[in-house]
Amino acid sequence: MYNIYIGKHFGGLHTTTARHVCCGDNPRRSTDTSNSVKLVWVGFWDSHFAVSHYLVSIGTEPFATNLNSGGTYQQVSHSNKQRLITKASNVGLHSSIFIGVWAVNGVGLKSQFLHHEFTVGGGLLDLKRRCTQYNCQGHCVCAIQDQTCSAASGCSDISGGSPTRDTVTVEDVVDITFSSGAASYGPSLTYLAAQWSITTTQGLAVQRYEVAVGLTSSSTPTGIYNSATERIWYDVGQMTQWVWPLPDRELTVDTSYSVFIRAWYSSNQYAIFKSPGVTVAPGAMTTTSNTAASVKELLQSSDTKDTDYITSSNTLHVRWDGLFQPGTAGLDTFKVFISSKSGGHDIYVSGNINSGTTTHTATGLSLVENIRYYTTVSAHNRAGVLTTRTSDGFMVDSTAPDGGLVLDGAGTSMLKARPRRCMHNGVTSEIPEARESVGTSGVSERSLTHPLVTLYHGLTWG
Repeated sequence: MYNIYIGKHFGGLHTTTARHVCCGDNPRRSTDTSNSVKLVWVGFWDSHFAVSHYLVSIGTEPFATNLNSGGTYQQVSHSNKQRLITKASNVGLHSSIFIGVWAVNGVGLKSQFLHHEFTVGGGLLDLKRRCTQYNCQGHCVCAIQDQTCSAASGCSDISGGSPTRDTVTVEDVVDITFSSGAASYGPSLTYLAAQWSITTTQGLAVQRYEVAVGLTSSSTPTGIYNSATERIWYDVGQMTQWVWPLPDRELTVDTSYSVFIRAWYSSNQYAIFKSPGVTVAPGAMTTTSNTAASVKELLQSSDTKDTDYITSSNTLHVRWDGLFQPGTAGLDTFKVFISSKSGGHDIYVSGNINSGTTTHTATGLSLVENIRYYTTVSAHNRAGVLTTRTSDGFMVDSTAPDGGLVLDGAGTSMLKARPRRCMHNGVTSEIPEARESVGTSGVSERSLTHPLVTLYHGLTWG
């Protein structure tokens, strides 16, 4: 077993201490084989989301994982001990190996790579404190953080021409869980993200990647960082997904930015690829000031006028044409919700509705009378920003009014009469006024508009 104890300051994830590499407790007494490596590390922490886990690489080249069990990064859950005993293939056959550790926080953001080269001795891995550059950019494992050991010299950019190398395709994403596919618009001013893959395999193979960010309009990563004073490219090893936070600056609204990938094929050959670009559109969509455009409940699907009452308890027709304004990012999808509370969604939730559709029929409902319901339409733009509007409400009325009773004077209890003066053939006289009395009962909230009608029987009034 080989023992190693490491610690360092990280950009993004900070350290409270920095220690030199040293051996574990009397490592030469170990009885394990040279196919195991014991790692202990310090110095990783995140004050906001905490460290979730670590990714560890062991390889014979910078950032390589060829000595890891399974040939890929080993994930280690965070604990107070921060240690790992891992299987590694044939460590003792090499004069030196490269070991790297990333810390990953609770939302998936990765620290910078802690990366060192070690000479292999019987049971002990010694940190190489004097080292030479491992590529033409002057990179080395013992340089001051964010600096190189020497100036760049002898690099060959093989991005153009007819390549005899692997081709990498990069796509922008806004979902930092990388579960929603490519995006053309983004809602954030403070991060960019991308994922990439090798789409053509030919000739030279990719060994590792670096990542940078910049304006889509540029062929190189410019417009965010100053190359004269700031580091532009960051090592990501053999990772193929990355989120780039911008804690100390903001992107410009309505501007397109790309993620640039520098794929290394050897110590002096690389090619640069970039994503199509994501336009920054953080604002929510606006809605029209036209009062005729609103969320409307309809009696029939072909109607255009809002109604406050419907007769069906299981079907509702909704319309919202002209309500949402697409803005920079444009409309993507709608959803319809029904609830007994304004803005709620406890009764009905539709699936995604195409942005070209502004009507929807909700079926399978179980609505009841004498309860006011509300319909909410949510509009999602292509940056993922949500805007919602809610109707003024509706009720179900499927019960007809009860029949009434007309009394024409045969009974006296409901007959109302008063003297009324009239003129007939020059003679003035007083006669009682006869009125119809309509009795109603059991009328719902949607009541009769005019329940009383006055009748005058065969008389000419003066």
